[in-house]
Amino acid sequence: ETRANREMFPTLFDSIWWTVVTIATVGYGDKYPVTGLGRVLGIGVIFLGVLTISTLSGTIASIFVDRKMREGKGLQDVNLRNHIVLCGWNANAERIIESLKRLSRGAKQRLVLVNEMDPEDFQALRARHPELDLRFVRGDFCGEKLLRRAGVVSARAAIILSDVSGGHTLDNADERTILATLAIKSLNAGINTSA
Repeated sequence: ETRANREMFPTLFDSIWWTVVTIATVGYGDKYPVTGLGRVLGIGVIFLGVLTISTLSGTIASIFVDRKMREGKGLQDVNLRNHIVLCGWNANAERIIESLKRLSRGAKQRLVLVNEMDPEDFQALRARHPELDLRFVRGDFCGEKLLRRAGVVSARAAIILSDVSGGHTLDNADERTILATLAIKSLNAGINTSA
């Protein structure tokens, strides 16, 4: 192109500019090749640009979609500070959520639920309480690993309920409550805990 089209591509920078613009937008038309080989190269750059941009945007989109899906299923780590962790689920849980909402006095309360409820039930709960920043970590709250995922280390308070989610019964609820309290206190000694 330099010999046949010197006014369009006088420097190497002009060629780089044309390549970047062609990859990103299929060109402005300010620079263009006139030789047959230059046009073939231009077609290749256009296809390469479409392929590169679509692959890059698809990858980024899939990362965000995967993260949102994992979050909705309770599989994503929670990165919050100064939040409340609500461990367990029973008939009183929604009343506690309502009370926390009233106590927040209009501020958006950040609440992490740790239990074994179905992800669909959590999504319905989240829809009923749009004024709360509700997060969900699915699993047995007696283990430190799961409590770390719920951000207990940086939480300001933890509430532990007798859990009937995930097929648990009230037969061993006290044992699980004590285990969870000890695990929470071992991770965050200064946390306010109500069991």
